Amino acid sequence: MRKKIFQLLTFILLLWSCSTNEDSKSDSVESTIYKIDLSKQSVSGSEAPKLSLLADKIEYIPLETTEGSYVKGNHRVYVSAKYIYTKAFRQILQFDRRDGTFIKELGQYGQGPNEYIATLPAVHSINIDELLVETAKHIKKIDAETNQLVTIAKKMLSSQGFAMLDTGVFVSFLPNVACVEKDRLVVYNQEGVEIKRYPNHLRCQLNDKSTISFDNSEGQFYYHNSNVFFKEVYNDTIFKVGKERLEKYAYFYLGDEGIPYSEKENLNERIKWGKVIVTDAFESEDYIFFTYVFENATFNGVFDKNKRIIFIPEKKTDQNGIQDDINGFLDFKSLTIGEENEIVSYFYPQDILNWFEEREDNQNIPESLRNLKELEYDDNPVIAIVKLKEN
Repeated sequence: MRKKIFQLLTFILLLWSCSTNEDSKSDSVESTIYKIDLSKQSVSGSEAPKLSLLADKIEYIPLETTEGSYVKGNHRVYVSAKYIYTKAFRQILQFDRRDGTFIKELGQYGQGPNEYIATLPAVHSINIDELLVETAKHIKKIDAETNQLVTIAKKMLSSQGFAMLDTGVFVSFLPNVACVEKDRLVVYNQEGVEIKRYPNHLRCQLNDKSTISFDNSEGQFYYHNSNVFFKEVYNDTIFKVGKERLEKYAYFYLGDEGIPYSEKENLNERIKWGKVIVTDAFESEDYIFFTYVFENATFNGVFDKNKRIIFIPEKKTDQNGIQDDINGFLDFKSLTIGEENEIVSYFYPQDILNWFEEREDNQNIPESLRNLKELEYDDNPVIAIVKLKEN
């Protein structure tokens, strides 16, 4: 009898030990996931992001304006060690990284052998000097030096976005526009043969089946330290994407201000007004930079990965970025990250010239900004590049 009681106690202790170990593992995993708290209470208690906290160096580079170099609207900017690229609808332009001199247009819109049908502004390669475009059947890269298109992979039907997981292995997003798609991502090879699908465990409802939304930027990938990360607009999680598994890497805690995934296809302006919608994210070694919309205003926030705190700008205009407390200039809106630990933004000439008009005393204008006073209202944008501090 005693022997049986002893065996039973031993079994119970073993179960308890295993349970404790599993809980410890779970707690350990959860503690490595970044929580970016955008609840009303957290945002109201946060400090505004300032360039003095982040910047080691700031450059302002006006892009040369010529008949063949006028940058189209709604463009993205990417910066490599040698070049600045603007990617817009059916247009990719290349400028000199040092002084903004226009060099050439990359590729050309069309159906020809060395032409593309889509420029994919929100999609980029691991190598910034290889610009990704789409043809009728393939994803291709444009070599910045030769201006030739080279096929990377066969295009996956009904997918958006593109990232390279490994040599010859790629991933794309499967948009759930009609609330019938059960998978989130598809992994495939250069021949377009599926290797794996990652399921979407979230579900939505489409109340009005006569209308659906279609947004090419709803699911976006970015690279950091040779890893691929993915963020979907109406999902709070940033995932680390691998060939074999999808890992939760960070998440945005929105409290009552978030929009449930189940309602993503039933949004109207009334619903959106008082809700937080995180639209974009990328990161450096020390920070996660993100953009969100709230009450028809856009905010460029910063999350410190080491201290695990957020910095959120105060609402002043419809575009609220990182405060320039170094030069007293316009807010810096972090848009992309370059190869040299640099975050990139741009300013339109009319905003810069209006800023000058509001300042009567030119003596207080920093030397690095004075040449911008010579801009014309219809000139190309001015690229702003912040070299991040090494923490």
